[in-house]
Amino acid sequence: MTAFPDEASVVAAGYRSIGDGRRAGGFEHFVNAAYTIDGRELDHGAIESIVLQRQPDGSKVVVSAMYIMNPDTTMASVPDVAGELTPWHDHQNLCWGSDGTLAGVLVNGVCRPGGTLRATPPMMHVWLNDTPCGPFSGIQGHGGDCEHVHA
Repeated sequence: MTAFPDEASVVAAGYRSIGDGRRAGGFEHFVNAAYTIDGRELDHGAIESIVLQRQPDGSKVVVSAMYIMNPDTTMASVPDVAGELTPWHDHQNLCWGSDGTLAGVLVNGVCRPGGTLRATPPMMHVWLNDTPCGPFSGIQGHGGDCEHVHA
């Protein structure tokens, strides 16, 4: 993660924002699309997503790597990396725009106009700082049984 000290370095390495930075917690996921389909998994040299968090002063800080499994992987087939310490999560309710940005979530089973439902493969965060639910917990209750919001 030392290669990613700031947003500019993340973008320069081929990552693009999915446009979720205005949501609760100010977390913004940057994804390198080539890494999501390259067949490599849990490879520190090809991290699929880098997460930044908006700070009170408006700046953004790199806070997490997020490994995303290959598209054909399900929650039933994820590798057991370290048992309950490393919870995987997925999203079965995300709507995506044609430009690859997050267009919202399903409401009453429907995406808003311009959005298409696309479930995600399983993913796992690796946080750079201590978090109340551990170094591999999801954001806001996604992944594991611990409910909290990363600060």
